[in-house]
This record gives sequence, C-alpha cells and structure tokens, in this order.
Amino acid sequence: DQTAEDWAADCDLSADRVRRACRSFSRTTAVGADDMVIRDIAELPDAALEELGSLMRLAMAWLALPSTTLVNVMTLLGKTDGGARCIAIIPSFYRILMRLQGDSIVEWDSTHAGPWDSAVAGNSSLRAHLRRNLRMEVAIEAGYTTTLTLWDLRKFYDSVRLEVLVQELEAQEYPPYTMALGFAMHKAPRLLRAGAAVSEPITKCGTSVLAGCQQSVSWSRALLYRLLDKLTRAVPEALFGQHVDDIAQLTVTKSVLTNVNACVRSGCMIQDGADELKLTCSTKSKM
Repeated sequence: DQTAEDWAADCDLSADRVRRACRSFSRTTAVGADDMVIRDIAELPDAALEELGSLMRLAMAWLALPSTTLVNVMTLLGKTDGGARCIAIIPSFYRILMRLQGDSIVEWDSTHAGPWDSAVAGNSSLRAHLRRNLRMEVAIEAGYTTTLTLWDLRKFYDSVRLEVLVQELEAQEYPPYTMALGFAMHKAPRLLRAGAAVSEPITKCGTSVLAGCQQSVSWSRALLYRLLDKLTRAVPEALFGQHVDDIAQLTVTKSVLTNVNACVRSGCMIQDGADELKLTCSTKSKM
C-alpha cells in the first residue's frame, strides 16, 4: 500500500500549481486565524511558493498540520428564510492544501455519488426539484397518487459524530490521507466570533464537522450513502433525492393505500437509519 510519504512525494506542489490554486479563490474569500490572504499569496515569488509547497508536502507526509493553523473561526451567516447558520472560516494553509487535493476528492465524488445525489458537478438542487415536479405533474395527469415528502436531519453538520463518519468513509474507500488531514482540522479548537467579540477556544469538537471545508459535502455523501441505497432498494414505489443532508421522496402509486404504506415504510427506515448514524430527524420534515 502507498504510504503517506509516497502520497506526498507524488503530489505536484510546484510554485506554478500552488499559485493557480490560490488564484482559484475569490478575492472576497474571508481570512482565517492564520491571517493569510489567499489571493495575496498568489503574488509571491516562485521561491516563496516553492517553500510553501515544501511545507505542505511535510504536512502530507507526516499527516500533521502546523500547530499555528489548528484553529477555526466560527461565524454566523444569515439565511434567506430567516435565522442563521454557523460557518467556519478555516485557515488559509489548509484551504489551499485541500484545493490542491481537489482532483482526488472530485474523482471520489464522481465514482461514489449515488443516482439520487444532486450535490455533484453539473447538477443542482434546483434542477433536481424541477425534475421531481415534472414527474409529479405527469403522474397526476396519468391518474396516479403522488406524495412528496421532504426529510430533514436536525442540525446535520453540528450532529455528525466523527467515530461514525470514519466508519462510513472507510466503507466507501474515501482517500485515507486526505481524510486524516481533514479530521485534524475538524477537531481543531474553534473560536466563536460575533462582531468584534471573540470567545474563549472551544476544544471539544468531536461531534460536528465544519461547514466551509471542501471535504464536508463529500463526507455527507459517504455518511448517508448506505441509508439512501437501502431506501432505493426497499421502497421501489418512491424516487429518492439527496442534496447534502436534505432527502426528498416522491412516491407514485396507483392507490392511496399503497402510497401511504410506502411513505410509512420509508419513514420508519429513515428514522432507524438516523438512529444508527446518531442523527436526529428534524421537525421541519414535511409532506
């Protein structure tokens, strides 16, 4: 098997590639606790970028991130329908490193995303929603009974248990060394920021993943894969869709009773699956 040292040695971390990775970020990208503006890093001379690449190669070979980067700033981002969600501003060193690992993450996504998954390149939640609506309208016109159920997992990112997640990632053959670096970052201390105020460090971070990390969507895909695969096989009357932690179920049957039975059966399976994954179904779930 390939060792971490071999994996690091095979990675292209040349000045040109590091510069292109830095330039792929928006100029408005927030700055993390390491106070490194990513687009400014791209303007450094080749010698400095080569040195940065060497530091990243050491982090990969040792599966250890620099201690000065192991802190995440948590801030609130407003939602369009009211309320707010907590987003991590992750240190620039890690974000650049993950952007450089993007090809392996994208490759895993392309081979492990289920047919129900809309959080993939070339697709979107809007496109999946329009397809469901079209199928529902056609089914209704043809005289079928339809039910659209939207399942939601409560505070999904904040509820993921890392010991459960790692088992699902290993089962789905997720790149192990990329995962190890990700876990080091996700378990790092966190600071809550509100305006100019900053909290004391929060060090117990074993029951959540960071919204804002490039790996988080892929991890969500792996965590829910077995559940969606089981639902698809066990409830053939329903068409399931997943967008990160949101599960949509379109049930189409010839009779109302069959439709109700299929919805109840899938609901029980989702509840059991959530319990197994140490997650909680949200009261926002609705038909």
